[in-house]
Amino acid sequence: MVQDAPEFLGIELGPELVVELARSSPEIVCVKIEAGPERIAEWVAGAAGELAVFGGNAGLYLLDTLDQGAAGIAPGADVADELTAIYRLWRNGDAARARTRFMCVLPLLVFESQGIEHYNACAKHLLVRRGVLAGSHMRAPTSGLTEIGRTLLERYFDEIARA
Repeated sequence: MVQDAPEFLGIELGPELVVELARSSPEIVCVKIEAGPERIAEWVAGAAGELAVFGGNAGLYLLDTLDQGAAGIAPGADVADELTAIYRLWRNGDAARARTRFMCVLPLLVFESQGIEHYNACAKHLLVRRGVLAGSHMRAPTSGLTEIGRTLLERYFDEIARA
């Protein structure tokens, strides 16, 4: 998998280059795009079936990117189980239930997506809460979540469980 993340790296690979790379390197079979559904649609068209296109952005655009032809998403690990359940509903033809369930997860994803360092701090916090990680310490210069941030994150996560 090749990842194209121009907003984080300051350079865009683009579908033409990645398709060319895949043609010369058969081990490249998919691409992860850190972009919204419009750009995903451009990549799906540009890949012309030669590459499976996946969305990123923590799963923020899961259903919209699937509707545009993406093969799936490669999200962070903190709520991958929730996003997987939503994907399965969509894939099994129950788009209405997928959207309803996604609307419960969306406020959390929006809150987390304030920036890459904020997302990482949120994801680590939830992974500790869920028993996956032992600690949520962030390396300098990232300071982690504030008390307000932890309170809001917990509220959004608890709303998912109540849904």
